[in-house]
Amino acid sequence: MTRTNGGPAFPAFTIDPMRQPTMPVNGPGPEQCPGMSLRDWFAGQILSGRMASVAWTSSIEYIENEVRVAYCMADAMLAERDRLTTTTKE
Repeated sequence: MTRTNGGPAFPAFTIDPMRQPTMPVNGPGPEQCPGMSLRDWFAGQILSGRMASVAWTSSIEYIENEVRVAYCMADAMLAERDRLTTTTKE
């Protein structure tokens, strides 16, 4: 299985030389900002929910484990999304 980042979660608008908004924007540079990846967005939402719902410790080991769990769950969400998209197209 190839892991993808899901593409941009919130692609940013940019203004071209004619001052027209364009979207989506990809690539490096001051006028090109794809935003955070969907994988990062999912992981952040999962981590936020998990940290709000349990009494947690501030040990680095605990936090690192929670981050790993959040990214594993985000990867599973993206894999299921890809599976559903592939299944729907067939």
